[in-house]
Amino acid sequence: MIRFWKGNREAGREEKTYSYIKLPFSKEGWYSFLLALLALLITAVIVIRAIRGNGTSGVTEAVLGVWCIFASLISVWFGSLGFRKKDKNNALALAGSLISLVLLAVWVLMIGKGNAWKG
Repeated sequence: MIRFWKGNREAGREEKTYSYIKLPFSKEGWYSFLLALLALLITAVIVIRAIRGNGTSGVTEAVLGVWCIFASLISVWFGSLGFRKKDKNNALALAGSLISLVLLAVWVLMIGKGNAWKG
């Protein structure tokens, strides 16, 4: 890291130090993280309702499941936008994207397993 001390500044360049702790979170990272948490919460509710109903679920759970898949895809998209911000902390974008990708994998496995039982 190059620091320009008083008397050693070149052409008006200021001292720049980078710290990921002090950088604010990107707006897109917040969107990604919040959407991922909401999709995770709704997925947990759907799974609990399906377990209480002995493996059966209604149209409400199906619509919420499609919404969770859609929200996870949007969360990954917002996460990718958050990664492009160089002067922002992208930890929330990373966390939101990872949670959403895991949720997408879980939904693909649940849908695949449900279709395997029918046939």
